Amino acid sequence: MSTSPHTASSKEWTAYYDRFPYFSHDKIRPGCHPVAMGRTLPPKRAIVLVPGLTDSPYFLSAIADFFYTNLGYNVYMPLLQASGFY
Repeated sequence: MSTSPHTASSKEWTAYYDRFPYFSHDKIRPGCHPVAMGRTLPPKRAIVLVPGLTDSPYFLSAIADFFYTNLGYNVYMPLLQASGFY
C-alpha cells in the first residue's frame, strides 16, 4: 500500500450516506466505508472502482491508492447495499 497521506482509508465518502439513506456510518465495518479520493482541481481522469457483491472498498484500497497517487486519477469507490455491514 502507498505511504501517501492520501490513502483510501483516510478519504471516507461521507456525502454518500446522504444520497443513499439505507447506509448508516455506524453499521459499516471499519475500513469498509465508501471512499472518494479527489483533488481540488478537476483531474483529466477519474475511475470508479466497484467492489464485488461480497467485498467492500477495503479490498480495493491498494489499487485505489496507486491510481490516485501514481497516475493522478480521482478515485471513487461506492459501497454496494448489504456489503461491509455488521
